[in-house]
Amino acid sequence: MSVELMLERLTRQLHHRLKSIEARQPIFVNLQPLQQAVAEISERVGGDNSPAQHRDRLAEALNLLRTRGPEVALRSHVRYVCWALCEPAGTPSRRVLDEQHLLPNTLAVLREAYGDALLRPNVWRGLLDAYLRFAPPAGQSIGRDNWLQLRTLLADTLDPLYARARFRPTWLERLHEHANLLGDEPCTRYGAAALDATDPVLAQLRTDLQIPETSWFWSELLLAQVRVVTARDDAGFLAHLDVLLSRVTERPAIRDHGLAALLERYAASGRRAQVHAVLRDTVSDAWGSPHLERNTRWALTTPDAHQMVRTWLVVDALETFFMLLQEDRAADTRRLEFWLRYKSSIDLFHFCLNSQTYHSQSLDYKKFRSKYHELISLFRDASTSGNAFIFRINGYYVVEFGGIGATYIYPENNIPFSLNMRKLSTDQLKDKSKIVARLIHNGAWEHGFAYDLQKLGIVPDKERRTSHPVGSPSGRSGAGANQIQTGQPGPASGKNVDTISSRNPDQNQVVLWSVADVIAHAQAKAIGIEDNRNKGGALWVAHDRFTDSFAEQLARLGFKYVQNRGWWKK
Repeated sequence: MSVELMLERLTRQLHHRLKSIEARQPIFVNLQPLQQAVAEISERVGGDNSPAQHRDRLAEALNLLRTRGPEVALRSHVRYVCWALCEPAGTPSRRVLDEQHLLPNTLAVLREAYGDALLRPNVWRGLLDAYLRFAPPAGQSIGRDNWLQLRTLLADTLDPLYARARFRPTWLERLHEHANLLGDEPCTRYGAAALDATDPVLAQLRTDLQIPETSWFWSELLLAQVRVVTARDDAGFLAHLDVLLSRVTERPAIRDHGLAALLERYAASGRRAQVHAVLRDTVSDAWGSPHLERNTRWALTTPDAHQMVRTWLVVDALETFFMLLQEDRAADTRRLEFWLRYKSSIDLFHFCLNSQTYHSQSLDYKKFRSKYHELISLFRDASTSGNAFIFRINGYYVVEFGGIGATYIYPENNIPFSLNMRKLSTDQLKDKSKIVARLIHNGAWEHGFAYDLQKLGIVPDKERRTSHPVGSPSGRSGAGANQIQTGQPGPASGKNVDTISSRNPDQNQVVLWSVADVIAHAQAKAIGIEDNRNKGGALWVAHDRFTDSFAEQLARLGFKYVQNRGWWKK
């Protein structure tokens, strides 16, 4: 019978006798010598016990390694050196695994000195412990390179160690079954198992290999889960999305890659048209606003996924401004609905807040300021009562104010303010000398707004064109050229923008609030109606005018104009 086998049997017998004595005489027997003997024998035959409790010996081994070099330290302290590779020591505190030359030299001496003789299992176990405990930083680094060299040594020696071991501890058996842990894809095989709470494999690995919570293993395992889930159909993906978002953000080493994969998968799903608020806010919190060029992590994902989140945030910002930040918090749904038609064209936005909103301790305002902290300025004028919303669309900056007032539009190359400034003034945002348009919210203003925006090349998302009309930024050669504001050359009709955008319906005009109102009004005025909606077609109103008050109301209700035929809506 081999010495190792005899020692193992003796260890088991001692464990059994120790438990029996503890059960019968826990008070009167000094068990410390027997417990120490069991631990020492267990270590000799390759047991799981680490020498971590011998901090003085670990410190001595590290000091010898750093002062005398690997050859001397490994000759007398090989076991403690192997178990100390991931131990922080010294001033400043550092680990051997993070040192550029010491770790590679130590591994080289181990290979040369032991060769075919191999390390004892309990010494080799120290190297495995360092490999599992270390959390290599993302990207290239000395620590990561060293960790990969250690992994190579372990992978090269695992099979010989297993083949020659007469007694195989539980950890060695388990690692041999899961040799993939020493490969390039250590956790791929566990991705599906990790999603199943009843699967016992991970619990066995955690216990038998003593994998700490700080190990790289758990981050890689989470990435494996992300890969499995993103490969499933929409239903399978969406069922796990919220949970994975929460877990990914808790693992900095893989957070960005995990978020990018989940974001791209959602953009490819049939649900992409629906805003996923948790996904939107999680990614924005991690990477910052996608509308700011300095937030470079957005380059990790596809342009399509990037644009999807940009549009989601534009919608949220518009809703926040027109629903929360209006004077007296009176929601302005008309302006909200109008600008939502252009949401995909808005590529940047910014808030300018009055002092009350900026400093308010209301929970709604605090959440808003936290969410958009990168995109907020403060009005320099303490007396300013309203807030402002600034956004860029198709080469122009648009400034909307809370409450009833004008909308100011500036050419991108001649704006009188900088969004990098912490404070802005009302005069800067209302600089009439540099505007190309000043639009008024009076009466049924929506149609006039749309008409004037179209002259600047700004059209609703459904009508976007690739060409730029005359007067758009690509066709201008100077600040303020082709302005269409009061006192400047205006539209072909000869009317200035203030006049066009503030035209009111006749005093006796009936305001139309629904499609049913349109039909009733058209019938009363003997205007032709063709209703094909029951056949999957459109409702047509034979009103071949584009700019009168009835046309304005049709446009406000979502009707589209076709020359020489009239207005239609499905």
